Amino acid sequence: MTPAPVTSWMSSPVHTVAPDTLAADAVTLLRRYAIRHLPVLERDQVVGVVTDRDLRGTAGDTPIRAIMSHPVTVVSPRTGIDHAARLLFDQRIGCLPVVEDGRLVGILTQTDAVAALVAVVRLQVGGRPAEVAVEFRPDAMALAQQALRACGPEVARLVAATREPFGAGQRPERVRLQIETREMPRVLGALRAAGLAVLGGPADDRA
Repeated sequence: MTPAPVTSWMSSPVHTVAPDTLAADAVTLLRRYAIRHLPVLERDQVVGVVTDRDLRGTAGDTPIRAIMSHPVTVVSPRTGIDHAARLLFDQRIGCLPVVEDGRLVGILTQTDAVAALVAVVRLQVGGRPAEVAVEFRPDAMALAQQALRACGPEVARLVAATREPFGAGQRPERVRLQIETREMPRVLGALRAAGLAVLGGPADDRA
């Protein structure tokens, strides 16, 4: 499956500042639009990025050029979201200005990238969400994770696992698994093969 391009996830239009913008004015922009990153433009070219963290504790009359991060890593609207997410992670940066023909056309933040990758994983699995209860044992969560991992990400994904008592104040006696899958019978078989007693799941898949 070809990864979606950055253009599908970026924010546009983008709020920007100039190198001579004062820190106080930049803070006002961040608060007004509830954002955390401002690309810095000079003659329509991206020359830096300033963030809410950069501005924290900075004197209001400080020019942005004194605190902005530069040079800036940028991507194209056609860059794959997986590559963009890797850039954000490897370079430990919070955003990527999106540039086409030398002009800023959008911005991709860490939050955008995470949302995109979650959507990609769900699309790859292509299944429906379901809940399965298994009998409690100390290693139940670890066994469930191993069983689903062995099925492969294209078959199933464990979203969450919660220990749950049958009654108030009682010791947890089962683990409720939230799973996304397209092959529930295979998932139930993998859980049982891992030594987990399945107590309940989707009605049409119990066996």
